[in-house]
Amino acid sequence: MVPPCLFANGPYKKSKSRRDAKICPNCKSTIINEPVEPIVRLTKLKFKPEYWEYSDYHHFLNAAENKVLKKKINMWMPWQTDHLPPAGHICIGSSHGWLAYILRNNCSLYLYNPFIESSSMAYLPLPPIETLPPIISSRRRLNIDSTSSSSSIVTEFMIWKHMSLVSALDVSHNFFRKVVMSSAPSPFGADQDSRCTVMAIYGQEDPQRLAFCRIGDTSWTALNSPLTDSYVDLLYFSKTQLFYALTHNGYVESWNLSDPSSPERSLAISTMPPKLQPTMNNHQQSVRSHDYAHTTMYLAESSEELVMVLRHKCFNRGVFPFSVVAKENTAAFDVYKLDFVENKWVYVPSLCDRLLFIGQNHSVSLSANDFPGLRKNSIYFAPENVGSDSDGAPEGCNDLGVFNLEDDSLQRLDLEYMEPSPIWVVPQI
Repeated sequence: MVPPCLFANGPYKKSKSRRDAKICPNCKSTIINEPVEPIVRLTKLKFKPEYWEYSDYHHFLNAAENKVLKKKINMWMPWQTDHLPPAGHICIGSSHGWLAYILRNNCSLYLYNPFIESSSMAYLPLPPIETLPPIISSRRRLNIDSTSSSSSIVTEFMIWKHMSLVSALDVSHNFFRKVVMSSAPSPFGADQDSRCTVMAIYGQEDPQRLAFCRIGDTSWTALNSPLTDSYVDLLYFSKTQLFYALTHNGYVESWNLSDPSSPERSLAISTMPPKLQPTMNNHQQSVRSHDYAHTTMYLAESSEELVMVLRHKCFNRGVFPFSVVAKENTAAFDVYKLDFVENKWVYVPSLCDRLLFIGQNHSVSLSANDFPGLRKNSIYFAPENVGSDSDGAPEGCNDLGVFNLEDDSLQRLDLEYMEPSPIWVVPQI
């Protein structure tokens, strides 16, 4: 795997050596070819008073060094005439060092790279949400606040199956499940950007479907599949140069989008891996087969293998003791790789020197040899849902930690209440 690159003049990491560095011709920034520790994005930290200035900063936690980094928020879009309020956007995905956002006020979509200092290069617009099938129409109206006499433009959407208009705020919270890219958009020119394909799981309600676009497209292209259940995860598998989509029932299908005008679909496998293995002890089996256990599935690429990660959760009221809703906390993980020849899932008891980062992000596998501060044979996990539940608490927002496959141990990161939930991002250009 090619190590990520970080602009050395950014506020996150400074290299003591300029060896193997090159200069970006567009912004004259230095690019250092060296591994960069994955970080988890913390948009509203509340665990220490000194981080209460969250309205003006993005916060990042360096997982290898356990340090919090911050970056001044400047949400000015080059294609817009005004600044966006810091609280006016929701992060809906992370892929190849870029964050995917949806605006609360009108559901505009864009990609943002917090590690690029040039504002003209850090933002890339995505096609309008109105070009996706569930959106029938949209309208903008003037809303006047009687208490403050202020006014604002409100965007509402007519969505299929709904009998009334839905506000942009409601749509922005739960319309997208995941957004991934085939590669990082290049900062060196639009010709490179045209090769980057963006794929998303979308839908206001089940079943959630698939759509894709390329950087620069004016509309999304919806993908049609005979599968009827919702999609739960996406992955771009660099070995085959195909997208893989996972459904709620465990079906995995591949999508060849090299020709955007003619997408090619193929069913990779239609069976789920088993939850239990003969080598598991009684405790391991009880966690995975408990009546109140719930399993979430992810796709990842590790050592050129397509793997499925099973995340086993159990209900726990201890995280939010004043909530009437029991919260799910991660209890264990299992990893399986897909045998394309035998068309079956094979249990992987160890990742060896590899480690995985999973959550709302595009799942990432790295070598622990490149990051001495991280633990090999481990899974770093963050919440997979960036929205909030009905009682106002972020869904699973504290479900953040490290699971070691060797001894089945789990250590939670010492972070308190956060809103929105954090998301992993691996810096690279």
